[in-house]
Amino acid sequence: MAPTSTEDRLKQICDASTGFIYLVARTGVTGKQTQIDRSLPAVVGQIRKFSDLPIAVGFGIRSKSDVEQVWEFAEGAVVGSVIVDFIERNRECTDLAGKVADFVNDFLLPTR
Repeated sequence: MAPTSTEDRLKQICDASTGFIYLVARTGVTGKQTQIDRSLPAVVGQIRKFSDLPIAVGFGIRSKSDVEQVWEFAEGAVVGSVIVDFIERNRECTDLAGKVADFVNDFLLPTR
């Protein structure tokens, strides 16, 4: 769902959802914006009125700081573009799977 979804739309999506709810972090094109939408904590609050499913926030989550910010109000942060970019930069590596695993672990570990 998008941060611009109406309350009626949020309810419809929640009613149809299983597993988890994916919330778009930014409006626009993935990876191009530099800030997570400030309305997201409020949107998560609205979603929680209709569902107790975990909420994963994605679409343009590009930094460890973004992940930490998302974890303040949601259960998951989706970092697909970051991983794809990392794979592209390291595609010649002989142990690419291991290198990706290390990168993801380092990227997702809190700095606190």
